Amino acid sequence: MGLFDWFRRDPAAELARRVAAKWEEAMQLQRRGKIVEYAEAVAEAERLQAELEGVKPPLGDR
Repeated sequence: MGLFDWFRRDPAAELARRVAAKWEEAMQLQRRGKIVEYAEAVAEAERLQAELEGVKPPLGDR
């Protein structure tokens, strides 16, 4: 680990925040009864989740 590595943003952490926000948005849409928008938000959250799983290193490699 270099001297300035802690200044770099972790792409997996940023993506994890986006995934959590999208799931929260989907939940709020479902509660308001906006089912079409809810389905779109869930699809986007699942796409982001799959992308996140591709970015994260396996647990043994950390």
